[in-house]
Amino acid sequence: MDNSANITTATPSPYGTSRWRWLKPVAQALLLFFIDGLMIGQGIISGLIGAGLVFIYLPLTLQKRYRGFRKERLARFAIYYAAVVAAIALVAHDISLARERAETLITAVSKYKEKHGRYPDKLEQLVPELVPEILPPKRSLVSSRWYYLASDERHSLMYVAVPPFERRSYNFESGQWHDID
Repeated sequence: MDNSANITTATPSPYGTSRWRWLKPVAQALLLFFIDGLMIGQGIISGLIGAGLVFIYLPLTLQKRYRGFRKERLARFAIYYAAVVAAIALVAHDISLARERAETLITAVSKYKEKHGRYPDKLEQLVPELVPEILPPKRSLVSSRWYYLASDERHSLMYVAVPPFERRSYNFESGQWHDID
């Protein structure tokens, strides 16, 4: 009796068998998080990669030809998708943080005007009397600063919410926010 028909040979993983085979997906995931979450601060790259993972990588992983190493592909999917979610969550948190910090500065500028009868010429005039320090709007490495415009007829505070497309500007005379771009 031939038992060779009952023996199934495992499909060798195209990723190898070394424990270092996980270094590449982890490094790529960290790079995505660093570039899109911390440096650029848009989430667009992560969104596109996340869509590709869900609509291309995952369906391919579930095909029969990947049955022998499906668990490894699903683990890689989880690593990449976790980086996508983390980068997008960081961008969303930074947008919220920028709004909170902007409201703090708006309140301080308004108090300065009440006390001195005019708006400050620059934000540094608020320190340390009204705010302990001027914090950047968010942690993104790109476009992470305040733009305070002071002239005789107009005073406004602006920051880049999502570079380079969305800039938010607050006009102190009208007391309203405006989105630019």
